[in-house]
Amino acid sequence: MLRKSKPRLHNSKANWDLFRKIIEESTKLKIKLKEPTNIENECKNFITLLQEAAKTATPVNDPKSPTNNIP
Repeated sequence: MLRKSKPRLHNSKANWDLFRKIIEESTKLKIKLKEPTNIENECKNFITLLQEAAKTATPVNDPKSPTNNIP
């Protein structure tokens, strides 16, 4: 039985300084949240920002060489 790993947005080679820089430059702290829909929209925007920053700051792992199990 194959064990599925949980999806991850980062790996051990993530550039956390770049991640932090992207978040700091893209975050607007002076947004007025008067309505529940404003809060929901900004939460969605923040989640998207975190995901995009993680993808940008994390290099793609090179896939391991396929193993040849043929005798």
